[in-house]
Amino acid sequence: MRDKLTLLFILTMMFVINKTNAQQNVVTTNDSINKFEKDSIVKFEFGGSNYSVSKYIPRSGTQVGQGIANQTLAFISYSNLSTYFWLNYGFPDKRITEVDYGIEYEYKLAVDFLKGSWNIKAGAHNYIFPVPDLSNFILEGSLLYKGVIESDLLYTYCFKSKKIDSGSRLYFEIRKPFKLILAKIKTLFYPTLSSAYHFGFYGWEGFGHITPGVKLKVNLSHCSINTFLKYQISSNDIIKGYTKPKFLYGGLGIEF
Repeated sequence: MRDKLTLLFILTMMFVINKTNAQQNVVTTNDSINKFEKDSIVKFEFGGSNYSVSKYIPRSGTQVGQGIANQTLAFISYSNLSTYFWLNYGFPDKRITEVDYGIEYEYKLAVDFLKGSWNIKAGAHNYIFPVPDLSNFILEGSLLYKGVIESDLLYTYCFKSKKIDSGSRLYFEIRKPFKLILAKIKTLFYPTLSSAYHFGFYGWEGFGHITPGVKLKVNLSHCSINTFLKYQISSNDIIKGYTKPKFLYGGLGIEF
């Protein structure tokens, strides 16, 4: 059943791309917010956590373990293509616990709905978790909306490997941008809310987490600086044996 759903998802994405290629509609965007945005080619993001949070906070997942952590993301994009490298370092164990890398393609849809822009993104990834024991091939597809609000709906499919069965995950995030002018510097403030649900993803089933947060993006002349703070509420049913399902974490990034 899970494989049939994955095939249906891929076919649907292919149909949407072919359908929009035949259309000549002009995409309506939220120009007021877009003027505040800065097109970036290179992005570096450095995440961290306080003493009470997990040593492993996946990019779209659930906590594992406790202790101080550092997460680093390097992201490069050109036209519609992008590639990234992401790692998680756990200070209690003094070792890298996960390394992810992949390539993504983003396509703008020629639709005029809710007075915003709609994009779809497809990607192929390799998750090495836990390092160095397990490497898994991942396919992802997402629907992105940017208008009065911003939202991401992400579907992740993990192929079967030697140690785990195939599984999938749905991840959703919604944001509301607010324009600020701080000392004549263009700034965007975002309240955010995200959640995830697992279908046998790495053996996890059911509700993963709900995470409210805030994000601040400062657009300078040659770069943009991002900072975020999130409070993640996880499910004890996902990770057996861990007793701190609630924790606070944040990060800092720069885009050129």
